[in-house]
Amino acid sequence: MLRNYFVTAIRNLVKYKIFSFINISGLSIGITAVLLITMYILNELNFEGMHENRDRIYRVNIRFGTGEGAMKMAGAMPALARPHHRKFPK
Repeated sequence: MLRNYFVTAIRNLVKYKIFSFINISGLSIGITAVLLITMYILNELNFEGMHENRDRIYRVNIRFGTGEGAMKMAGAMPALARPHHRKFPK
């Protein structure tokens, strides 16, 4: 029975080449998109997950410039460390 399914599938692939190509390429693009999105989401959810106090970790973002030409950067200058240590207790 299973052999019959494979023979029918191969016959249809050979007979309808354009539709088979469209279906197979669409399926492969869809699976690739789902895998990439899943990898991205898992990476974002596991950010800094190995630290003991991970619920107390914050990210400092700095914005250079104004308007449309503003550049955003995830990080800070070392000079910002001292005021932050005074403002936020350990």
